[in-house]
Amino acid sequence: MPIVLVIAFFQFIVLQQTIPNLASIIVGSGFILIGLTLFMHGLKLGLFLHW
Repeated sequence: MPIVLVIAFFQFIVLQQTIPNLASIIVGSGFILIGLTLFMHGLKLGLFLHW
């Protein structure tokens, strides 16, 4: 999350521009979050589940 704040600060304050394609960035970030969550769940099942 801190990197998002740094990028937003630089974009809005230093460059004084809006972020292009903000909707696609938000959707892509959501997909990344879902993918990482499923990946971590798969790791837990595959590595740490003892029968």
